Amino acid sequence: MFFHLVWLNIKARLQYGRSFLYEMIASIAGYALEFVAVWIIINQFGTIGGWTFFEILFLHSMGYFVRATASAFLWDPMWVMSYYMKNGQMDKFFVAPRNAFVYLVGRHFIAWALSHVILGAATMAITLFFLPIYWTLLKVLLFICALMGALLIYGSFIVFSGAISFWTFSSDAFLRVLTNSWNVINWPMSFYPRGMQIILTFFIPFALINYYPTIFLLDKRGAGEWIMLGILGVGLLLFGAMYKLWWLGVTRYQGAGS
Repeated sequence: MFFHLVWLNIKARLQYGRSFLYEMIASIAGYALEFVAVWIIINQFGTIGGWTFFEILFLHSMGYFVRATASAFLWDPMWVMSYYMKNGQMDKFFVAPRNAFVYLVGRHFIAWALSHVILGAATMAITLFFLPIYWTLLKVLLFICALMGALLIYGSFIVFSGAISFWTFSSDAFLRVLTNSWNVINWPMSFYPRGMQIILTFFIPFALINYYPTIFLLDKRGAGEWIMLGILGVGLLLFGAMYKLWWLGVTRYQGAGS
């Protein structure tokens, strides 16, 4: 049912053929400038802190892919929750004969965000050709585990914004903070003070999204096999906790007629 709702969203956008295409092209062009900016900066120095252009570009594009993929599914549904509650439209998701969370997410899948997903994935794939990575089956599997964990970690922050809207009736403020703080992981954690590295690893685990998977692939010091599995574990636990918090909010929601 969930993927059927997602497909219906995509089909609906495809009805506006040229408009949808232009929207995707404009979106890709706009965000491609971020990658150009990385090239301009690194090109001036050759390497920064022992990191080459393609290493930082992979770090940047992996973070971008994770953000785009998680946001395509979760950003819009969590964003509109406060609007629905203020206007008495949230009730329809709870009276439907299906999981309200799944129904809300599936109905509000952002079809045009696929352009961001494609751009991030393509940039990662191209960058890999320029990196001296020694591939093994185990490394591939562990990287996939870390990537899945990264998606769940970033997704959990988005779900948190929706969950707290049951109490605050506003989810957009936290989502804006999430957007503005994203650039911090576009660069290696080793560039930052030790205190910030600890915060971004253990308390606000943004570093787990792209930094540790990247240094694992590049065989840099600081990330072993167990850390990749740990990223998946953290993602599962964090997303599960935020999902439960969302349903806890549902239990206190009194509806439009209260």
